[in-house]
Formats: sequence, structure tokens, C-alpha cells
Amino acid sequence: TITTTTTTTSMTTTTTTTTTTTTTTTILDTAIPDNDPTGTSVMIWRSDSGNIIDLDVGIHIQHTWQGDLIVSLTKNGGPTVGLLWRPGKWTAEGAGYAADNIGTASNFFILDDEALATYGSTDNQITAIPDVSGRWLPYDEFGVTALTAFDGLDISGYWTLNVSDNSGLDQGRILGFSLYATVA
Repeated sequence: TITTTTTTTSMTTTTTTTTTTTTTTTILDTAIPDNDPTGTSVMIWRSDSGNIIDLDVGIHIQHTWQGDLIVSLTKNGGPTVGLLWRPGKWTAEGAGYAADNIGTASNFFILDDEALATYGSTDNQITAIPDVSGRWLPYDEFGVTALTAFDGLDISGYWTLNVSDNSGLDQGRILGFSLYATVA
């Protein structure tokens, strides 16, 4: 009798990537100059490090005419991404939404690449929502933009939020700015 023994060795390699999600919020009270396309800027400093996998931005802006506002985010030494462009202003003659405020103190307006719709763009002509909050796709005058422009960059450094009021008579203030970052 001959006995044959076969031994099979199975080897599995697992790569684990550790990710961390952090939030940095700055509570502010910064005036937005009326009818000034330069606007005003506020900054957040991130001292932590890690490559960005996903970035969302939260804002709280007190303003009596949402349709006046243009909002963008810039990473120091990196790109600028349009976040919000004159909600409700679908044509050159349109004045945009007359509703008050973007976000609230307890519920920020969050720009998120994974959201389902824009707020008040040509692509999503909905009725104005006072104190609008929730998750929305970022966009500028050319259409939907992508916060993925920041993916792969180190989170550390200065992040600048610019808000401009682009029509007269209504005024506002930047009250809050948050970065929600997942980094590896």
C-alpha cells in the first residue's frame, strides 16, 4: 500500500489602510461686504496631517438674499473649488433666491461630492428654502464642481473660505465654517 499526502498552503495578504475622519469648525462673525465681488475670506488652520480621501465643507452664512452669494474654498498652495454660485439665479436677468440664510448654527449647509443634488443651480431649479441645510453638491457658474480636486493633498495648512455678495441692498455675515476630512 502506498499512501500519498498532499499539503496545500494557502497564503492571504491583507492590506489595511487606516483612515481618520476629523472635523474642524470655526465659529465666526465676519461681515460680507455688500455688492463687492471680491468678498471676504476666513481661514481654518489644520495642524494634523494625512492625505485627503474625502473632504466635505460646512458653512453657516446669515444673509437676507441667498441669490447674492458666491462661495469658494482654497487650499493654501493648492486649488480653488467653487462651492455655491448665486442660488436661484438661472438667467442673467434673475436675482436669485430671496430667502434668508445658508445653514444654521446647529445644522450647517454641507457641500459634499456624494450628495444627490445642487441647491438652486440651473440643474436643480427648486423653490428657495430659508435657513437651508443638509448635504448638497458643490457648483459654480459653470456647473457641478468637485471637492475631489483636494483628494491626495495633505490636509495640513491653511484653508480659505471666500464669500462674496454680488448684488446691492442685502447684507450678511459668515457665522461658521467647517472642514470634514477623511485622511489616510
